[in-house]
Amino acid sequence: MESGDENHQRTPDADRVSLLTDVLNTSAVATFILDETFTVVWANEAVEKYFDLDRDTILGTDKRELVTEKIQHRFAHPDRFAERVLATYDTNSYVENFECRLSHSSLTDNRWLEHWSQPINSGPYEGGRIEHYTDITDHKQREQDLERRRRELEHQTERLENFASVLSHDLRTPLYTAQTYTGVLRENGNADDEVVAEIEQALDRADALIDDVLTLAREDTSVIDATTVDLAAVAEKVWETVRTQTATLTVDVECMVTADERQLIRLFENLFQNAVEHGGDRVLVRVSQPNDDDGFSVADDGPGIPAEERDRVFEWTYSTLEDGTGFGLAIVRQIADSHGWKTTVTESKDGGARFEFRNVDMVAESPPP
Repeated sequence: MESGDENHQRTPDADRVSLLTDVLNTSAVATFILDETFTVVWANEAVEKYFDLDRDTILGTDKRELVTEKIQHRFAHPDRFAERVLATYDTNSYVENFECRLSHSSLTDNRWLEHWSQPINSGPYEGGRIEHYTDITDHKQREQDLERRRRELEHQTERLENFASVLSHDLRTPLYTAQTYTGVLRENGNADDEVVAEIEQALDRADALIDDVLTLAREDTSVIDATTVDLAAVAEKVWETVRTQTATLTVDVECMVTADERQLIRLFENLFQNAVEHGGDRVLVRVSQPNDDDGFSVADDGPGIPAEERDRVFEWTYSTLEDGTGFGLAIVRQIADSHGWKTTVTESKDGGARFEFRNVDMVAESPPP
């Protein structure tokens, strides 16, 4: 009777041990359990997978011998691996954690493992040690991909900054010289006014092109000074400074937005210039708000943008004009992105282009004049 009761009392513990063993055996984490003499008393199936060791053979084996004779040579840096693992047996008083790379083989294929081990401070194996090896290959691959991308971006940024420097110093100097002498020609009356006007227009365009490229290369579209800005006032102010000929602007917004005014001005400049360049001198441009008041839009009654081209208009150098640079709308997109605005291109009610900006921080209605 006592024997039966004793067996009955042991069953739950035995079941728990059996369940734990099953879980550890099916785990992808290779596990060694060592007693106080650092003899292997248990190992799971993942040990065989990573180290090609037969569990039945290694049970009762000194783990130090396993490291030096059957394990360390599998790693890319065997001596370094052995030194760190063996040091834990010398003192067995600390937690060890490090990454180690398995050399290529039919079993491992250049995989990374993370070694984690600590002393066993209680139970039947007190004074021993437990070791885990976790496969972190995917994590390392992502880490390496991110690092490679970071280096590529650094290299690209360096090249763009160098390019921007060349534009700023080497190209502006002859441009300023040409602009100066064009002014002299006009003052002296030695050249046809129309010819001088054409030269000045070409020089202005080259100067604007340099500004655009510098803006893109230096990523000078970040939000530096976000304040509460009167959207209508900014749009009307910009219209007065952009070369719009006989084009017409209608502003149908009464709101304040949180934005970097300097960048908002640049955004309107590029959109207005784009509308005039594509729609002609008599194009009608409208700044308005959608029905749900979530943001604002700039639309025109020009030729519009074909549906199949709308995903490309914000790409660098994309332009449908022979003398277009394709930088203007790319800068618009960068400015919008830096503010966290969502940008879309659709067709206006007049068949022209409509640029919508959503997710804008709308503050309140504009103050009365």
